[in-house]
Amino acid sequence: MYNSISFDASTVPNDFETVPAGTYRAMITSAQVKRTKAGNGAYLGLVFTLCNNDEYEGRKIYHMITFDHPNPDTVRIAKEHLKKLCVAIGSGNALIDDPEVFVGHTIAIKVIVKGNEDSDIGLKNSVQHYFPF
Repeated sequence: MYNSISFDASTVPNDFETVPAGTYRAMITSAQVKRTKAGNGAYLGLVFTLCNNDEYEGRKIYHMITFDHPNPDTVRIAKEHLKKLCVAIGSGNALIDDPEVFVGHTIAIKVIVKGNEDSDIGLKNSVQHYFPF
């Protein structure tokens, strides 16, 4: 039985801190289709794992592309993002019917920092563009 714990939090990286804005090499390590919270649409949830051989190696960037939504502008933007993502993985003219087709591809992503440190949400990373690597 344990009566105490010995743990140094400073030795564990905080994966939820933002990375600086910039272009990073990243592998798509997860791609799943999910329903929106409101239940009126669907999105492609992507996880990009940075692989730059620098201090951000292994950090994860979470990204959503909402392709089914009542707002036609949201759908139009999603289609543009999906096209750019397909080009980045070398499938620019392919018919994509399984999100797993994205997993395992290493591409370049342009990341920005959004939000406000003083808000409840704080700062977060957002993927703005995808490039072939």
